Amino acid sequence: MGGEDGRYLGTVSAHEVMDALAAGEDVDVVALTRAADPVPDDAPLDEVLRRLDRGADGVPVADDSGRLVGWVRNRDLLSALSRRTR
Repeated sequence: MGGEDGRYLGTVSAHEVMDALAAGEDVDVVALTRAADPVPDDAPLDEVLRRLDRGADGVPVADDSGRLVGWVRNRDLLSALSRRTR
């Protein structure tokens, strides 16, 4: 999720949105946002792996100005590793 200036603010899960809708809440999406520190776009792979190993579903990637430039998921790493072993 990005702010008005394009900087990364955090994540909103489908589960949180569904809970808010089921409760009939009229909530701004920003209120549902959970902070998740992004890794810099030049972060070493082991830093991303550590975060995924701690249970994160994915790791946000941001540039020097804080703009979200990508997202790395477990599936992405497994796919990349699989291609390297062929």
